[in-house]
Amino acid sequence: MNNKVLIKTGPLYKRLFTYVRPFWPVLLLGIFANVLYSAIDAGFTYMMRPFLDKGFINIDMPFVKLIPFIVLIGITLRGLVSSLGSYCMTAVARSVVKVLRQKVFAHIVHLPADFYDEATSGQMLSKILYDVEQVAQVSADALTDFIQNICLVIGLLTVMLVICWQLSLMFLLTIPFVGLIVTCTNKRVRRISHKVQETMGEVTEIASEAIEGYRVVRIFGGEKYEEGKFNQATERSRQNDMKVAVSKAVNVSGVQFVIAIGIAMIIFAAIKLSSIIVITAGSFLAIIAAMLQLIKPMKTLTTLSATIQRGLAGAESVFNLLDLTTEKTQGVVLAQKSVGEIQFRQVSYAYRQAQPVLHKINLLIEAGTSVALVGHSGSGKTTLASLLPRFYEVTQGTITLDDIPINQISLISLREQIALVSQHVTLFNDTLANNIAYGRLDVTRQQIIAAAKLAYADEFISKLPEGYNTRVGENGVLLPGGQRQRLAIARAILKDAPILILDEATSALDSESERYIQAALEQVMKNRTSIIIAHRLSTIKHADKIIVLQQGRVVEQGKHQ
Repeated sequence: MNNKVLIKTGPLYKRLFTYVRPFWPVLLLGIFANVLYSAIDAGFTYMMRPFLDKGFINIDMPFVKLIPFIVLIGITLRGLVSSLGSYCMTAVARSVVKVLRQKVFAHIVHLPADFYDEATSGQMLSKILYDVEQVAQVSADALTDFIQNICLVIGLLTVMLVICWQLSLMFLLTIPFVGLIVTCTNKRVRRISHKVQETMGEVTEIASEAIEGYRVVRIFGGEKYEEGKFNQATERSRQNDMKVAVSKAVNVSGVQFVIAIGIAMIIFAAIKLSSIIVITAGSFLAIIAAMLQLIKPMKTLTTLSATIQRGLAGAESVFNLLDLTTEKTQGVVLAQKSVGEIQFRQVSYAYRQAQPVLHKINLLIEAGTSVALVGHSGSGKTTLASLLPRFYEVTQGTITLDDIPINQISLISLREQIALVSQHVTLFNDTLANNIAYGRLDVTRQQIIAAAKLAYADEFISKLPEGYNTRVGENGVLLPGGQRQRLAIARAILKDAPILILDEATSALDSESERYIQAALEQVMKNRTSIIIAHRLSTIKHADKIIVLQQGRVVEQGKHQ
C-alpha cells in the first residue's frame, strides 16, 4: 500500500463500526456508564460552589451535615460506573479483535498462490497480531477515554456557563486554536503510524526467517548478520515510535499553552470587571476549579488522537488485506469421482508482470496412466503441475478434466480429485494420525493404519512409544526426511483421489527407503492418473509417457525405451 494515499477517516470509521455493531447492547451500556462517570465528576466541580458558600461563608448547618453523605455516595457511584464502563468497552474491543483476527486469517487462507509468492509469513503475522491489536486500542482504551473526557469537557464547560456565562465565553474562544493544533498533528501521526506498521512487519519477518532457517544461519555463521539486520529493523521501529512521541508532545504542550492563555484571560477579566460581574467566592472557585480540571481531559484527548490515528492506520492496513481478491471458488460440483483424463490445450502461463514461463503446451494425459515431466530446473515442470489444481490460473488456453474446463469446476470439487506429494513435505505440529488424516474428518483409525502400511510408514510409527499419537513438532522437525515423505504418501493414499501429483516425491530418500516408496507408489498409482515430476531415472522409467520440457515448451515425448 502506498502510504501517501490515506483512506478518508469517515468511511474507515463506518467500516470499523460494522464490526462493532453486533455488540451494540454492551457498547451502549459502556457508553452510558462512561457518560455517568463524567457527569459525576462535573457534578463534584459544581458542588464546590455550595460547599464553599454554605459551608464557610453563609453557613447552612443542615446542608453541611449532608456533605459527607454526598461525597460518599458520589465517589462510590463514580467507582462502580467507572469499572462497569471499562469492562463493557474491553469486552467490545476483545470481541472485535477476535472477529477481525478470524476474518483476516480466513481471508489469508483463501488468497491465491501468487499472493504467497510475494508476501512473507512475517508480514502476514504482523497484520494478524500487531495491526489488529492497534484496532483494539481504538475500540476499547481510546473509545473509553474519548467518551469519558469529551463528556467531562462538556460537563465542565456547562458548569462554567451555568455559574457565570460571561467569563466562560472567554475560555470558549480558545477551542478553535486547540482544534487547529490537534488536526495538524493527527495527519502527521497517521502517516508515521503506517511506517511503524511496516517496520513491525520487517521485525517479525526477520525474526521468523532466522527462527525457521536456524540450521543455515548457524552452519554458515550468519548469527551476526541476522542480529545486525534485526537490530537495524528494531532501531527503525524505535525511531518511528519516537516520531509519534514527538508529535504527541508538541500536541500536548501546544494545547496546554492555549488553555493556560484562556485561564489567564478569565482571571484577568474577573479582577478587572469585578464591579460589573458580581460572583460569590464559591462561584469563582468553582469556575477556576473547572478550568484547572479541563487541562487533564484536554491533554488526554490530544494524546488520544495519536492512539486513534494508530488504530485507524492499523484498520486501514487490515482492510487493504481484506480487500484483496480471493480464489474464485464457484463452478460445477462434480457428482462423482472424475475418470481422470486431463488435456492441456495451447496452455501458456506468466507470473505477475513477467515473461511467460510456459508456451502453448498441448498435452493429453489419458485416464489411469502415468506421465513423467522431466527437464532442467526452471523448465516449467512444477508450474505446469500447479495449474491443474488451479494454484495459478492459466494466462492463455484451457485445461480440461474429463472434457470439462477446470475453470468451470468448483474449486473444492476440483481439488477433491487431486492428491499431492511434494518435495517439501508440510506436516503440522499435531499427532502422526492427524497428519495422515489431514482434511479428512470421516476416517477411522483402521483406515489411517492401512494407508500408513501401504506407504511403509507403519513400520517406524509402530516403534514409537506413543505410536500414532506421537506429535511430530513444527513442520515435522522431529522426523527424518524419508519418514516425513512416507507420511505425505500415506496422506495421499488415504485421500484416494483419482489424480496424483508427485513433485520430486522421492528426492529426500536414501536408496533403501526409495525402494520401499517406489513399491508403495506403484500400488498408489494403479488405476490413477499420475503426474510425476522427477530427476531420478528409477522414478520415471515405468511411466506410460515421458514429457521433456525445455524453457516452458514440450520438446520431446514418448516412452522410456
